[in-house]
Amino acid sequence: REFQEAAAWLPRVGTPQQVTLVPGNHDAYRAERWEQTFRHWTPYMRSDEATRDGNLESTFPNLRIRGSVALIGVSTAVPSSLLLATGRIGQRQLDALSELLRQTGSSGLFRILLLHHPPAPGSIHWRKRLTDAQALGAVLAERGVELVLHGHGHRSCLNWLPIPGGRAPAIGVRSASELSERPAHRAEYHIYRILNRSAAPRVSLSVRRYSTRAGGFVAVENSQTIL
Repeated sequence: REFQEAAAWLPRVGTPQQVTLVPGNHDAYRAERWEQTFRHWTPYMRSDEATRDGNLESTFPNLRIRGSVALIGVSTAVPSSLLLATGRIGQRQLDALSELLRQTGSSGLFRILLLHHPPAPGSIHWRKRLTDAQALGAVLAERGVELVLHGHGHRSCLNWLPIPGGRAPAIGVRSASELSERPAHRAEYHIYRILNRSAAPRVSLSVRRYSTRAGGFVAVENSQTIL
């Protein structure tokens, strides 16, 4: 039922053309049939050229190209043991991701990798970790990426991942719906602006945080350049 409720809510955020979804551990506490669960979200998860439903393995990694930006999503949603919240990409996705990064990089696109679990090894408690983070790091170190976005930790964070000739930012964002009394966990979302001038992309980040006084999200700091 929760999958159906989320599917009914998603159009309020935007159309499948405007919204890209990658699942996380809360969506996969136990193995369930695709037809009863993730199928409801397929329009928001499939690649631009995908034409049929399937399962998480056949849907991810996905590729959506918007202008000069390539949005590449991977699924880290796998059932885990009691009291664990780990994620895994798996070798099949990693192999396909490597090829997607090669193709989009050769085309000169600004590549943004989307996943739920933090990709930087050691950046989160072991029981919440991405179990094949090192394998993902090896793919990125070989193929490169311009920006990595993730969630899971319910806190804002910035880590740097090695890529050919430098490093790429991996940015974690808080929950956008957590009305916590703890300032570090209060609901928040990010706005990224990407400028590609003379093949030297610049990325700025703006933060919006929920304010109970204002009854909505407000800007909490000026835009900052991260690339």
